[in-house]
Amino acid sequence: MSDKAVETGGSEKPRRRWTATVALSVLGVVLAGLMVYWLKPPVDATRDFKVPKLTSAFVDGEPFMRLQLAPGDAYRPIEVMEGTNVKVECFAVKTESTKLRFSLEGFGRKVDAADCVFNVDVTDAVGNFSDLRISYHDGDTQLIDTLTIPVVVVAKSERIEFHQLQDANHQPVAAGGVPDRIFVYGRAITNLPGDTSEYGALFFVADPANDVPVVQMMPLLQGDQPKPMIGRIVKYRNYGKDLYGYAMWSPEPVNISPIHRTITDLYIGIFKLADIDQIFSKLLKVEITGPDSVMVTPQVASPYDVMQMTVGQKLLSESFHVVAGAGRAKIDERVKATAEKAIENIIVNTPKADSAPVEGAPEPGTAPSN
Repeated sequence: MSDKAVETGGSEKPRRRWTATVALSVLGVVLAGLMVYWLKPPVDATRDFKVPKLTSAFVDGEPFMRLQLAPGDAYRPIEVMEGTNVKVECFAVKTESTKLRFSLEGFGRKVDAADCVFNVDVTDAVGNFSDLRISYHDGDTQLIDTLTIPVVVVAKSERIEFHQLQDANHQPVAAGGVPDRIFVYGRAITNLPGDTSEYGALFFVADPANDVPVVQMMPLLQGDQPKPMIGRIVKYRNYGKDLYGYAMWSPEPVNISPIHRTITDLYIGIFKLADIDQIFSKLLKVEITGPDSVMVTPQVASPYDVMQMTVGQKLLSESFHVVAGAGRAKIDERVKATAEKAIENIIVNTPKADSAPVEGAPEPGTAPSN
């Protein structure tokens, strides 16, 4: 009995060693495969930096970069202002050749440069969609790469426009069906003297029945003093040599309307930060009625009154019509006729004849849109 037991135990040990060796070998192969899988993207990315090509470009300060677009997607055209001279600059992975050159074709002209920096005259054809095509050459004949940038010509004027509306969870919403509270994003084309940090944006809602703008306030907590909702302003691009593009947004959701109203008009204005406290008292009379409640009375009668307080007495947007989403109460009789007309004609930020449509795409210049 004992001899058999010894024989059996001795045969089991080599079998266990063989099983462990096979398991370790398989594990080693799996780990090696995973290492190759994990390292491949960085290696490919590093290799891409060694391949001569055009990588990105700036048109009048707005960036553009190639993306992998889904079927049906397209790049949002970059706006260029009529009759201006714009700077176009590109960046490339270069070769060791001493004969590198770049060329740009657009608006019926072709320009060559050794450093991929161009100055292009924009036509006066407002609303015209076209492409700027940058070519990368080695010598006179060898074409290395090309980059095509869609652009659209817009009217030369100072203005504030609405860029996008988002719900409380920062999801984009259409102006034809907004919730009670929305974040508002806008942009301006103007030239603010001095530092951009000296300015702020105020946001207004108005009943189309009387068109009285009501400035929006920050949420009132117990013990707080009423304060206006001030949006930050950031300069992000040029429009020719004299004008610039600015972005602005509401720091908190804007309260669209009381429950009895279906159509609401939105406005954005730009003001000097140093003057906003005084301006706020001229826009709105605020009475504290409880620990966290107030009664407000507008002190202005029309958008024109507000415009007179903005920078240069001109930086107030036109009205932007929004329609309450499903689930709201029936429309008040005072604005019924206005609402029916607005819905019938689908009046939601209707573009002017002399300007390009406002895009609702996320990031200027590079993001695709359907």
